[in-house]
Amino acid sequence: MAPVRVAAEGARARTDLFIEVPLDGASPGVVFPFGGSHHQVPGVVTIDRAPYVCEVHRRAFHDRAAFVAHLRRRHALTDADIPRAVLVEGGQVRYVGK
Repeated sequence: MAPVRVAAEGARARTDLFIEVPLDGASPGVVFPFGGSHHQVPGVVTIDRAPYVCEVHRRAFHDRAAFVAHLRRRHALTDADIPRAVLVEGGQVRYVGK
């Protein structure tokens, strides 16, 4: 391990550093807890309201995985159906029904 160097008093910090970090390729074995891809429903950020809403059941979800699970179980939507069945409106992802 290299010795730690202490900057001299009055020295300026460098902001032009670049560190290359090699990344491994994508793993085809990634498993998401609710199944399928995490791109079924876009991620959104809201303030003072739930980011995911099922209008049919008048339910709000703070967790994307729970919302996707609800759509799969209660509405029998497949992973391929979900992206086409939801809409993003006012910063929320909504399912309004078929």
